[in-house]
Amino acid sequence: MTTLSPYDSMSPVTQAAYRAKAAAADLAPLPRAEKDDALLAIADALEVRTSEIVAANAKDIARA
Repeated sequence: MTTLSPYDSMSPVTQAAYRAKAAAADLAPLPRAEKDDALLAIADALEVRTSEIVAANAKDIARA
């Protein structure tokens, strides 16, 4: 028998929003320097994957 989680019925975007909210709660008590480091790491990861993100966005726009 398969056990479903509450996330199974949510769209991927809604799931991502819930994960982001949970991550924000985890980061909130950290010192500012650690939060800054986390944000810089996220920015670096986004820059590395820019072409992949732009390509996926173009596909989404084409389907709309």
